[in-house]
Amino acid sequence: MSRKQKFPGTSSASKVVADYINQLAKARCAKQTDLGRVLGRSQSYVQTRCSGLQSWSLDDIDALAKYFGFPNAFALLDKARGIQ
Repeated sequence: MSRKQKFPGTSSASKVVADYINQLAKARCAKQTDLGRVLGRSQSYVQTRCSGLQSWSLDDIDALAKYFGFPNAFALLDKARGIQ
């Protein structure tokens, strides 16, 4: 069994958030280990979320929002879904 088969599928909304966080990380030249440090998590934890295999928690999104310069998770989520 491959590793991907161990995870249930995520929603299209989760994938949009994962894609947007990936874009933000790339723009900032942040590595998964950097994001892991922000969250107090491992690189493998971040990798499964960046790849869309598992969903980010709201607490994770809130911490990453602040790291990327947003006031909170709501602002990051609004931007990810195209709301300015």
